[in-house]
Amino acid sequence: MPTEWSSFGECLRDHSIFLSQLPSLVHAYLTVDAKTIESIMLTVNSVNHCSYCTGLHGELARLAGISPEDANKLQTSESATESVKVMDTPAVRFAHAFAK
Repeated sequence: MPTEWSSFGECLRDHSIFLSQLPSLVHAYLTVDAKTIESIMLTVNSVNHCSYCTGLHGELARLAGISPEDANKLQTSESATESVKVMDTPAVRFAHAFAK
């Protein structure tokens, strides 16, 4: 079920948090390979569904070289075991646990 903001204040708070974390996110995107990053993002989205993130990271995964079938498997995985069948890295394993 997608998360919805119950107020403008919650929306503003979430965007403020994102902007404060932006330098760290940029650093991660510059130092970790693209397939791993997008596998993490898709795995997190399998737990915390967001239609915007589904579209964004689905396309970024495609650009990173992840097949549409594998991207779909990551986005619909219900456990870390299902996620690592697609991309077996400690980061993907942790991403599912972190998202929960």
